[in-house]
Amino acid sequence: MKVEYSEADRRPQKRRRRRHSKLKRIAVAIFSILLVLGFAVALMVTVFFNVTSVKVIGSSIYSSEEIIFASGIVNGDNLLRMSADEIEARIVKNLPYIKEAEIIKSFPDSVGIRVEPVEERYSIVTDLATYIADDNFKVLRVATQADNDLTRVRGIKSESFTEGLTVNFADKQQRDVFNDILAICSEKGLNITYINIENLVDIVFAIDNKVLVKLGTYSNLAEKMTHLTSVLTTIDKEASLSISLKDYSVINKEAITKYEDISNYIK
Repeated sequence: MKVEYSEADRRPQKRRRRRHSKLKRIAVAIFSILLVLGFAVALMVTVFFNVTSVKVIGSSIYSSEEIIFASGIVNGDNLLRMSADEIEARIVKNLPYIKEAEIIKSFPDSVGIRVEPVEERYSIVTDLATYIADDNFKVLRVATQADNDLTRVRGIKSESFTEGLTVNFADKQQRDVFNDILAICSEKGLNITYINIENLVDIVFAIDNKVLVKLGTYSNLAEKMTHLTSVLTTIDKEASLSISLKDYSVINKEAITKYEDISNYIK
């Protein structure tokens, strides 16, 4: 039996064939584009954008060669595959006297390393050694003795002191109290040259290596420091003395002043 199709029956079939052909062309086009993109990306991470020059920007105690070596960047490294964060962290860890490092990629083939130097701030004295640290307690080096030009710190409890790494206070409360004392002294213009925070109920610190403050406990810290500032206006500015605030309270605002040689207290 012969089957005949009308023109109306053939039109949907033609439309389906045209649609199928169009989809096929689109698929081929997409595949071609992806192939070209993949090839282009492969070229960019293998052939193009490879490092040919590295420049150090900023001042440091380290030479440009030392900084570049610490970065791990070598000619031929690919700019796209290079992790700036990892390189920056590597530089700061391996070169303690660099506070911050910034990697600047300059396409097609150059890298800049911007560095910011760090300054010594603390001599951290322990039973085993003395460590020189910056204002963020990053250990810069091991010293044979305390540096009297820096703030000498005793009593820090930490599991380790490692060059290039920040001191990890084993006692968070100790770190908080220490920061509070520094912040208040800075606000009041007091120059702390020595502090012992080994015992938080018997805190001792010195101002300008002349005035020994026996703070006692850190309770009523803000009030004690305000009272201390008031007492400092009444003393002989050239004399060596101690001021005890151990018995201070909000009700009994007592400060015992004693003129004495404090050098043995602040070694």
